[in-house]
Amino acid sequence: MEKMPGIVCQKIGLQLQFIAMEAIRSFFTGDNFLALWDQFYRWLGGLLEEVFGNFSYEPLKVLFINPYFWLIILALLFLGLIFRRR
Repeated sequence: MEKMPGIVCQKIGLQLQFIAMEAIRSFFTGDNFLALWDQFYRWLGGLLEEVFGNFSYEPLKVLFINPYFWLIILALLFLGLIFRRR
């Protein structure tokens, strides 16, 4: 009879673990990823518009406001750090 509370607690722990895993799995869905990407893209575009929106030369203004430009620059810098020669 002494082992019953331990078994019950173990079953409750497994159920909570299953619920947590389901919540994590449902978070990493394609729809959530697209929503997060869209929100990040809009946020970065607004930030870049605020910072570089006063450029008088239109081609540079359009380039600096584009979030993909900055993501590519960051990716190239990251690759440069990985593959640099020592």
